[in-house]
Amino acid sequence: MISVVDRLGREIRYEYDSRNRLVKTILPDGTEQLNRYDFDNNPVSRRDTNWQATQRFR
Repeated sequence: MISVVDRLGREIRYEYDSRNRLVKTILPDGTEQLNRYDFDNNPVSRRDTNWQATQRFR
């Protein structure tokens, strides 16, 4: 996991899988964004912690 803190003290955390793909982002308010990929490493979707699709990729 990688953590970045901006000059206002807000922390964003990034988690990567064994294929070095970003799988989770944790925002300063605690919201988690989960990323899914297909077998060719193409992004398929990004969902928030309520499992609402926030973005879908083609």
